[in-house]
Amino acid sequence: MTIASEQPETPSETTSLLAEHNELLVQPKSVTRRAQQVLFLACLIAVTVDIGNYISVAPQLQIFELNICQRLHPEVFDSNPGGVLPSVVPSACKTADVQGELALLKGWMSTFDQLPGIILALPYGLMADRVGRKPVLFLSLAGCVLQEMAIRIFGGGSQIATSVAFTIIADVFPVEKRAWLMSSNAWIPWMLGLACEFGSLFTILLLPETKPEPSVNPVNDVQPETAGHLKLSSAFTWASVVHFVRSQFAQLHEFIGEYPSALVISLAFLFSSYGIEAVPFMLQYVSKRFSWSLAEASLLICVKGIINCFALMLVLPMATKILDRYLSPVQRDLRVAIGCACLLMAAFGFMSMASHPAVFVVGVALVALGGGFSAALRSVGSALVGSSHVGLLNTTITLTQGVGLMISGPLLAGLFRAGMAWEGAWMGLPWMAGFILYAATILTVYCLQVQS
Repeated sequence: MTIASEQPETPSETTSLLAEHNELLVQPKSVTRRAQQVLFLACLIAVTVDIGNYISVAPQLQIFELNICQRLHPEVFDSNPGGVLPSVVPSACKTADVQGELALLKGWMSTFDQLPGIILALPYGLMADRVGRKPVLFLSLAGCVLQEMAIRIFGGGSQIATSVAFTIIADVFPVEKRAWLMSSNAWIPWMLGLACEFGSLFTILLLPETKPEPSVNPVNDVQPETAGHLKLSSAFTWASVVHFVRSQFAQLHEFIGEYPSALVISLAFLFSSYGIEAVPFMLQYVSKRFSWSLAEASLLICVKGIINCFALMLVLPMATKILDRYLSPVQRDLRVAIGCACLLMAAFGFMSMASHPAVFVVGVALVALGGGFSAALRSVGSALVGSSHVGLLNTTITLTQGVGLMISGPLLAGLFRAGMAWEGAWMGLPWMAGFILYAATILTVYCLQVQS
C-alpha cells in the first residue's frame, strides 16, 4: 500500500492568492494569547467609558436642575451661605418652569452630543487606518475627559472611542469567533464618572497597536502613476478626507439602490432611536411625576441593567434555541427583532399610562427585556446584504440612527413641556410618542422580505 506524501502543491496560474479558510484559523498560541489580551483591554476601555457616562447621568441632571432653579427661584436658596447648592433638591425646583427648561437643555445637549460622532466618524475612521488605532482611541478618550469644556472635536467623543475599541477587537479576532453617592453630594459621582474615563486613558498604554501593516509591493511591478497615487493616498491630508467621504457616500448610494432591505432596516433604526433617547430621560420624568429624588430615580437604571443582563444571558438564548427548531437563522432573528420591538412598544404603553410607580417599573422591565432588538435586526441585515457589505450596512445604520437621536432630544423636551402644561394623563405624552414610533418600527420590519 502506497501512502501519498503531502507535498505542497506547485503554484500555477489557477492557484488562489488567498489562503484557504481553514488555514486562516490555524494560529500560534502566542497569537491567540495576544488576541485574548487585546480583547480584555479593549472591552475594559469600552466598559469603563460606558460606566463613566452612565454614573454621571443622574448627578449631572441634579446639578443642572439646581442651577436652573437657583436662577429662576433665587429666594429658595437665600438660606444657603455663599450660594452653595444644597445636596437635596427643594420641592420648588419641581415646578413646570424649572423642569421645562431642564428638559429643553438636556434635549439640545443630546442633539449636539450626536454631531461629533456623525461629522467626525469618517475622518477619524480614515485616520485610524492611516496613523493607527491607539492615537485615535487616545484622542477620543481625551475628548471624553475634556467634554465638559466643550472640546469634543478632539477624538469625536465616546462614540468614536467605543467604535475604535471594537475595531481593535476586530483586528485580532476572526469573524467567526452603572446612586447612593448622590445622597451626600451630586458632584461626587459626577467626578467618579470622570475619573473612570480618565483611568481608561492609562489602559491605552497597555494596548498594542493592531493596525495591519501595509503590504509592500515591488517597485518594478507598480506603474509610475499608481505609485504616485499610493504615495499621495498614504498621507493623512484633508484632500484625502474629502475624497474618502465622497467615495463613502457614493458607495452608500449604490448600496441602497442594490439592497432596498438596507433602507428598510435603516428606517427601523431611525424610528427606534427615539426609544434610545427616551430611556435616560425617565430619570427626570419619574422625579417630576412621582416626586422622587434623582438619587432614588437613578435606581431604575440599576433595575433595567439587571433585567437586561437576565434577558441577554437567559431569555434570548432560550428563545433562539427554540426557534432554531422551526425557522432558519435569518427568520429566527427576524422573529426575535419583531418580538423585542413588541415588548418595547408595550413598555412605552405602560409608561405612558402609569399613574403609580409600580406600573412604570413594569414598563422599565419590559424595556430591558426588549434590549435585543438592535442586535437581532443587525443580524438580519447582515444576512440580507451579505458579508462583503456589512460595513456599509453598519455605516448606513449609524448615520440614520445618529440623525434620529439628534431629532429625538428636542422632540422629547417639547412633548414633556406640553405634557406638563396639559397635566393629568398627558404627562405621559413623551411615552405615547414612543409607543407610536415603535408601532411604526414593527410595521417597517414586517416589510422585510426574508426567504426560507
